[in-house]
Amino acid sequence: MRRLLLSYVLILFCHFVTDAQYLFTLQVNSNKIAYDSKRKLIYASVKGSDINYANSFIAIEPGTGRVTKNIFVGSEPTSFVFTSDSDYVFICFDGTPVVKKFDLNQFTIIKEIYLGTDQYNGSLYGNSLAVLPNNDSVIIVSLKVKGVSPSYSGVAAYANDRLLPDKLSTFMSSGTNVDFILSSANDTIYGYDASTSEDAFYIISAKADYGLTFIKKQSNFLKLKNAKFEKGLIFDDNGNVVNPSIPAQIGSFPINKIYGFEYFANEPDYKKNKVFFSHAKNGSRNLDFYSYNRTTFGIIGWYSIPNAIPSGYSIPAVSQLIRFGSKGLATIIYDDYFFTTQSSNIAILNNSSFVDSIPKVDTTGLSKLFILDTVKVFTNIVVHDTIKVYNHVPVYDTIHLAVKDTLVIYSSVTYVNENIILSKVTLYPNPTSSVLNVDIENDNVIANYKIQIFNTLGQLKYESLLNTNHISIDLSPFSKGVYIVRIADQNQRAVSVKNLVIK
Repeated sequence: MRRLLLSYVLILFCHFVTDAQYLFTLQVNSNKIAYDSKRKLIYASVKGSDINYANSFIAIEPGTGRVTKNIFVGSEPTSFVFTSDSDYVFICFDGTPVVKKFDLNQFTIIKEIYLGTDQYNGSLYGNSLAVLPNNDSVIIVSLKVKGVSPSYSGVAAYANDRLLPDKLSTFMSSGTNVDFILSSANDTIYGYDASTSEDAFYIISAKADYGLTFIKKQSNFLKLKNAKFEKGLIFDDNGNVVNPSIPAQIGSFPINKIYGFEYFANEPDYKKNKVFFSHAKNGSRNLDFYSYNRTTFGIIGWYSIPNAIPSGYSIPAVSQLIRFGSKGLATIIYDDYFFTTQSSNIAILNNSSFVDSIPKVDTTGLSKLFILDTVKVFTNIVVHDTIKVYNHVPVYDTIHLAVKDTLVIYSSVTYVNENIILSKVTLYPNPTSSVLNVDIENDNVIANYKIQIFNTLGQLKYESLLNTNHISIDLSPFSKGVYIVRIADQNQRAVSVKNLVIK
């Protein structure tokens, strides 16, 4: 009887993908999800419009997709952040001007922190939260007000219900227009402006005894989207990777450059040296997951789950991708249509071999995903991948294949200047901080060739004619980061491409 009942429950709540992998979809209208590795639970803050858990904080068992705990916490809970010991979370709200401290062991609220008022616009609300390592009494809050656009109202730190001094106001000369903040591995807080055209990045020092100190603002940075900090780097949903200590973008995952779709959510995983993305394509009901190499930024694999997105979603979208356990991923699926009244779903991909390795995939779907050019597919041959080098910046792509019989690879090269390739182009020193030397063994093939240096955004930072087999380039005007050195012929075709690191 027990076995029959278990089968019924799984059929009711699961969509089977393979023998071991399965997907739970919970109809929970949530704002944020996060994984607690200490208790092996997924937590979610739930909107007031949810029919079952309105205005609650819930715990989900990822192995079964079952809500094991739920408690009313206040009007419209939004973001929450763990303390470094994972025994507490701080929760902020859209419907009440407080931050609440929540005990995960007792599963109850233990403290309310009133955020104060703005002298012009009334009560202050929390928009984003950050914590200090090894200090569960301090919470840093990016503040907002209601009924005003833009709504940001500075950044403040609170300790044991008390507002710490040196609150960073939007009216300071530093212009702290901060929408979102991130905790780091120390007492540095990173902030960014995602709601205006300024695209500013902020570095803020936070101390438990005297509060906040503005360190640096960098304008015209990246419009970071749902950024996450992990092991010294910041990752966002647009595929950007930022080293905040420089600060500069050091690379990007080619999610938009290759696929051109809008809706992605990211989750870095340094233990597996991967960064995962979930994806919902407009016009499709498939839920896709991608994995990229965290170091090289190249794609590793993908996994597509058909019909995982509820029917009737006009513009399906994803947010808040998280990792759990050794083989789990979870994301929020929602309808981004402006007039929608549908609630979101939490999709939990459990026990997935895709997380650890290259999944078994349908080669037909794989050919649709990775073909960049119009190519001829011969009888009984499936095109798995193509690589294209654009005229100005190279795009690299990597795919791993496993076959049981014979793998046939057809290679087609549209242009190669064999002389310069065989001549051996050498860059030294690399990495470097002052001067770059470029040597070409044979100089009789490079008349009217150009050497160009691009940043990882594809912006041309340096260009010069190459009429000799040796050139030295002064790098003092360059910022620290990763660059692409490209040698182009008189027809602007790339004949040699190398990476350069300026330290």
